[in-house]
Amino acid sequence: MIQIKITNIIESLHTSYWFLPMLMVIIAIVFSVITVRIDGIIQEKWTKPDWIQAIGIEEIRLLISTIAGSMITVTGITFSITVVALSLAASQFGSRLLRNFISDRKNQFVLGVFISNFVYCLAILFSLRRSETDVFVPHASIAFILLLTITSLGVLIFFIHHIAESIQAENIISTVSKDLEDSIDQVKSQEAENPGFHNGLRNDDDIPDDMDKKAKPISIYKTGYIQAIEYEDLLKAAQEYNCIFRLEYQLGGFVIKGNKILTSRSPESSSDNKIKK
Repeated sequence: MIQIKITNIIESLHTSYWFLPMLMVIIAIVFSVITVRIDGIIQEKWTKPDWIQAIGIEEIRLLISTIAGSMITVTGITFSITVVALSLAASQFGSRLLRNFISDRKNQFVLGVFISNFVYCLAILFSLRRSETDVFVPHASIAFILLLTITSLGVLIFFIHHIAESIQAENIISTVSKDLEDSIDQVKSQEAENPGFHNGLRNDDDIPDDMDKKAKPISIYKTGYIQAIEYEDLLKAAQEYNCIFRLEYQLGGFVIKGNKILTSRSPESSSDNKIKK
């Protein structure tokens, strides 16, 4: 049970569009603190060249603000155009293309680079300060911003190329085929981990004639796909209470909240129950 829950959590994080970008944003914030601290040490122990001292804090603030605004603008425009292109492709190849786009690690990484650059610029912008006795300009952090911006331009070019390839028919078919093979391997692995399940199944002759009349429905509490079935637990419960369970859906089936997912036939069965998917 715990293994299945961990597997579902890992799968949900893999298919989520926010996890990797959010992780990269956190890393950008931590790295900004580190680079600002390094700049503070450098400012105390190192005499900067005249060409660096000539760059004022207002010029630096304008530069960082421009880069931050450009990054968030590029992020919005790029993904808006991409969603339009994917919508047109999905109308021809099916809506599964959008799910593949969201779960694609490369697309998540590109979004993470753009957002991390924006957040890092804001963090460095807030570190700039001027007082009557102190002017702090994190020159090393600014140099890293310029390097990160150039990297973002390369990532943008890669992203356009990757999207153009991902909506091609042969690549879509290949991706769907790989997902199907992975799902089949997962089902086979689950059956191999439950060798006693098939040995404990009842024959069709053991099912009473009034199964449908006296069976109690068990409904599901939310809409979604059936991702795992605890066969061993169902078998143990059926043997312990001398009842019959009948699955109304197979693994991978889509169910709607309130639908009957399982029926139970037992002399001691009572009112309807709710179970979690």
